[in-house]
Amino acid sequence: MNITGSHKIVIKAPVKDVFENFNDPNKQREWVVQPYMLNDYKPPLQKGCTYTVTGKFMKKPTEFRYEVVEFNPPNKIVLKLKGSGTGLITINFAEVKGGTEVDFGFNRDFSGWLTSYTALDIHNALYNVTEADLNSFKAFVEG
Repeated sequence: MNITGSHKIVIKAPVKDVFENFNDPNKQREWVVQPYMLNDYKPPLQKGCTYTVTGKFMKKPTEFRYEVVEFNPPNKIVLKLKGSGTGLITINFAEVKGGTEVDFGFNRDFSGWLTSYTALDIHNALYNVTEADLNSFKAFVEG
């Protein structure tokens, strides 16, 4: 089951600051809405870097392995993920009037227990989690 989606938000801060704050897995704990554990991350974040995140999605335990497949500071990062399916997360950062636009896109193929849900249920859950995280990130950066 393939699910795609995207979100855009404007953050009132320079693109370099937004990129650095968004892409530091250690800082993400301060703004990601759902609690999670970051495992085996060794800075700095760069192309080829891998790490594992465990937490919950749709109230069930999940584990995802992330790999940075493209790293172009301060404009773009692409993450490949595995666990309960596979996918790509592409995040673009662009200077716009009033700050930085963050364009967060995902393309995910789900497997395992997630396939017991409808595509619409999973899409809505991803949409809601991503929207909550981006709004929390905006508050984190803008103070």
